Amino acid sequence: MQQYLGLLRDVLASGERKTDRTGVGTVSVFGRQARFDLSAGFPLVTTKRIHWPSVVHELLWFLRGETNVRSLRDAGVSIWDEWVLPDREAGPPSDSRPLVWVPRRLLPPSPLPALDFPLTPGTGGKSVDGRLRGVWAAMMSGCYDPGDFRYPLHGARGTFVAREWHDPARFATDAKLLPNWGHKLASWNEYGLDTSYFGSNAFSPETAVWLHRTEAAYCTALHEPFRAAVPGRNTETFLTLGHGESALGVSRCTLRRLLNGEDPSGLEGCGGWKVKAVPPRPGEVLRMAFSKGELGPVYGKQWRRWSAPDGREIDQIAEVIRQLRTQPDSRRIMLSAWNVADLPEMALAPCHALAQFAVSGGRLHCQLYQRSADSFLGVPFNTASYSLLTMMLAQVCDLKPGDFIHSFGDLHIYANHMDQVREQLSREPLPLPTVRLNPEITDIDAFTADDIELVDYVHHPAIKAPVAV
Repeated sequence: MQQYLGLLRDVLASGERKTDRTGVGTVSVFGRQARFDLSAGFPLVTTKRIHWPSVVHELLWFLRGETNVRSLRDAGVSIWDEWVLPDREAGPPSDSRPLVWVPRRLLPPSPLPALDFPLTPGTGGKSVDGRLRGVWAAMMSGCYDPGDFRYPLHGARGTFVAREWHDPARFATDAKLLPNWGHKLASWNEYGLDTSYFGSNAFSPETAVWLHRTEAAYCTALHEPFRAAVPGRNTETFLTLGHGESALGVSRCTLRRLLNGEDPSGLEGCGGWKVKAVPPRPGEVLRMAFSKGELGPVYGKQWRRWSAPDGREIDQIAEVIRQLRTQPDSRRIMLSAWNVADLPEMALAPCHALAQFAVSGGRLHCQLYQRSADSFLGVPFNTASYSLLTMMLAQVCDLKPGDFIHSFGDLHIYANHMDQVREQLSREPLPLPTVRLNPEITDIDAFTADDIELVDYVHHPAIKAPVAV
């Protein structure tokens, strides 16, 4: 990793002091490059410890198209926490929130609970735990007591309660961690326990949310999602005709006529409108997005679901793989995260903005352009991440890993990282590790953390430094 250490020395020796977005200040150079032969060892910095699980889980998170930090936190990765958007829970559906496709969360059935029905809510009175005991009793009765008025809506349709929630104490603990708990506390009667948000068949910690009764009606209504391009407004997607009616100020009948192909110029107030049905996606449901833990349309969204002007969503990773397999000589094998239209909605504009892939002699090469590069904290991480991505793409395309070329725009060291950089430069680099991928994996979406093994990583101790946000 002498190339990386050389970059640090270059910034210290040649850098210009600059102000920056974070207010910390930097020493910066512009326009540098490093090249790493992936067949000669994996380019993971050894002069300090790099947290390898964070590299792996973040890359898999990108590849899953996710933009919420919840699954990263579940994996013990906190590198994105500082950029989470303000902690706004979902609120009533009148709030202006985007629609997203949410994977259906279906669980295998749990055993029947050992309970005698009808249940009584308990003696907790008006305390929070007492009221939650009432919710628990209603949930259990609705799923397992044929004599309960809620049973036709739940138990008769196959909805059940996960084993861990057969215990009312465990339910009360978990219920306070579900999305919208703050709104439930503030408006108890307006929010109910819901599984339809995730199109699920179970009440469980992973599938239940506190949902406003109006939004619950949207979730359980007959869905007719559609996209409307209206002059003077951004193109918007709506969950139901009723949802569109209230937002656009036209009747459901009018929207139905537009969806059926009627000329908008013949409908009052609809001149220039373009309304198109959104086809369902297998295994997913369309929902209004929760913002808790959200980062906006960052890397995962752009890699896997880039929004086209005509409403399509483009899977760039799938297209990269298709071209590598069928058109390996193409000069258009690109992966971009720099979607100008989406930048205002992102918690952090993409730093590693554009990658290009090329095949030569059966080897896959990747060149990354990084517009802004935090030399001490970010660059070692980014180099490792895209080197790993190159290896994974090479494997699924029956190629060998080639070179990773890391090109930089603004390459900088933050003012509060100077001592850490000097300490790192005082250390002698150690031999590079290697990375082993499970050779059975031929689908990029099939990789898990267990399929990626870091071997012989010998390193100096970690050096801590603050993140500039």
